[in-house]
Amino acid sequence: MTGQPAGSVLADELTAALCRLHPEYVRDFLQLSLETDVRHLLPRVELPVLVLQTPADPLTPPGSSRYLHGHLPSSVLVHLNAKGNMPHVSAPRETSEAILQFLSSSTYVSS
Repeated sequence: MTGQPAGSVLADELTAALCRLHPEYVRDFLQLSLETDVRHLLPRVELPVLVLQTPADPLTPPGSSRYLHGHLPSSVLVHLNAKGNMPHVSAPRETSEAILQFLSSSTYVSS
């Protein structure tokens, strides 16, 4: 998920963190993630949305990001060079630069 080889420090840290989670939490999270379908609500999202995609993401194929981008009226799709499903962990600089650029070029509501 991190885009790093097995045995790397980052992969080992993620593995350790996941192993500390309570099994009930993991079960509930996966059940919610896999059984909840909100696609019909996407066209109603009025705020700008940044969709980030990495190559060879084991959990989110490019088609999923393209779908989000195509159905969110004010979305921006950015393809990162980072690997894996967690670019904020594996490539924080590239990810934060994409987010900051999006925020500086978007009109969004802050509270």
